[in-house]
Amino acid sequence: LSVPAKVVAVSLMVLFVVGNLTLWIVLEFKLSVIVMSLVVYLLGASYSVKGLRMKEKGIWGLIVSSFAQRNSPILMLAVMLPVAADPKTFWCWMVISFVNGLRYILIHQYMDQENDRKSNIHTFVADHMKSIGISIWISMAVELTALGVLYWELKDQVFVWVLAVVYAVLLCLNGCRRCSVVSGEAQLFLIVNNYFLNGGS
Repeated sequence: LSVPAKVVAVSLMVLFVVGNLTLWIVLEFKLSVIVMSLVVYLLGASYSVKGLRMKEKGIWGLIVSSFAQRNSPILMLAVMLPVAADPKTFWCWMVISFVNGLRYILIHQYMDQENDRKSNIHTFVADHMKSIGISIWISMAVELTALGVLYWELKDQVFVWVLAVVYAVLLCLNGCRRCSVVSGEAQLFLIVNNYFLNGGS
């Protein structure tokens, strides 16, 4: 089934407006939020839309995909917060989310490589099969390091260390699976950010 390019373009525009209208209304059409919504939408679409198809652009495809899927919700929340986000929480969580997104897209490309091959699509994974495993483990190491920086501030809280150990175990167990351990970066960011902004109480 062939759909005219104009129909596709109009459909994408309608979906963009409808999907973000409620947010815009609640935030009284704040310009920074509208611009960020547009950027995120375009980045997400660029991964597979013909003409751009960032999934065939090697490492740049991984970066765009990870940023659009994982970092954009945190950036959006940082803009929406009534007060400035805690810098350490913000940047650590950006790193955590980004490497988590990289791991997810690497595993996704690995799982989808047969379909990509049939469609004559060349992804990062297809060209770097030998380094995929080590790339995934490196991303997990970076993620755990960033989490460690945040957790160190909460070292007096026993539940935090229990959570950290459980998380590390799950992270390793899921390292070579398609699913990603962190699925709610934005929500977790709000919780941790609120903790630090309130002086750790």
